Amino acid sequence: ALHDSPASASVVDELLARVPTLRGTLYELLCSALEMVDRPRVALRLATRHWHGTIEAATLLASPGSAAGGVDGGTSAPFSSTSNWSRLGMREEGESGALVEHLMGRVPGLRETAIDLLMQAVRLHKYGIVQRLVRSGAVAHPRFETEVVPMLLASSE
Repeated sequence: ALHDSPASASVVDELLARVPTLRGTLYELLCSALEMVDRPRVALRLATRHWHGTIEAATLLASPGSAAGGVDGGTSAPFSSTSNWSRLGMREEGESGALVEHLMGRVPGLRETAIDLLMQAVRLHKYGIVQRLVRSGAVAHPRFETEVVPMLLASSE
């Protein structure tokens, strides 16, 4: 179900449409796809076509090996540069950008990490990611003027 090929996607989509008991495992399947940072296309397909319920931010915000925070979809866990969310946000290849934008638009707890991701991308000189986050509205975030602008000014001196 988590293979990143068109044939696999087609079979999974068909089975999820026809077998009600499989739909009961969909959230766990989505969480597994999100944990596998190298399969953003699979996670994006599951999140957009099949899972329309709540997605908990705490699972993605937790660092690998740590216990995830609460279950309210909020920012129960602080932002960590080692979290799956950070690793996904710093990927420049494939569907990673589209998945990050989809999740930030859908999960308030992840939307709140836009400035953290932006500052991490600046530090890592990943300017394509910086551009994507700015275009996605990070400049409207209240922390942009107070944290990002001084960081950009300091790095240009």
